[in-house]
Amino acid sequence: MAGRRLVWAGLAGLLALQPLAVTGQQSTPLTEAAPVQTVPILVFDQQVLFTESQFGKAALARRQQAEDALIAENLRIEAGLEQEERDLTARR
Repeated sequence: MAGRRLVWAGLAGLLALQPLAVTGQQSTPLTEAAPVQTVPILVFDQQVLFTESQFGKAALARRQQAEDALIAENLRIEAGLEQEERDLTARR
């Protein structure tokens, strides 16, 4: 069993050393294959696209306004609860 593994490992090592592209009856090393056609790729940075666009700036401004309104509401509620707690403490 160990002998078979050694043979297979040796064969795999030999194949890894000289990759071949077989076409018909002729074998040529892959390093000598025909040139590969390259295609340009366009990559967008979505963060920059959003934050720098007019739509993105407007969306961020609306989000900030909503966040500010929520913070103000929370502060009002907190102040009301603190006042109510003081009143209840004074009644005791």
